Amino acid sequence: MTKKALRMEFINLVQWSINVAQYKAKFTSLSRFVKAFVSTEEEKANQFMRGLRPSIRNKIVGNLIKVYSTMVNSASAIEETLNETSDWTAQGKVGKKEGLTHIKGRL
Repeated sequence: MTKKALRMEFINLVQWSINVAQYKAKFTSLSRFVKAFVSTEEEKANQFMRGLRPSIRNKIVGNLIKVYSTMVNSASAIEETLNETSDWTAQGKVGKKEGLTHIKGRL
């Protein structure tokens, strides 16, 4: 691929069905071809966020994260939580109070 094609691939990079670690690896690999485009931590963090799948991006967008490594860590943590929630939903455990006994009026 030409450098121009690699730059376009970076600009249009989105996470879609890959996990955050795979997206980060692809982002890092392509970012070396667009150093001027992501020359600061904030630009790098913002570009990374723009490519995240909406279910993750929507939970990060209001946090105003300006450090790339913090952005990646936040996205990974959100992805893990979403996966856990999905697992619980698939097992039919959402809304159930398993393992908890509540005795009214007692501490």
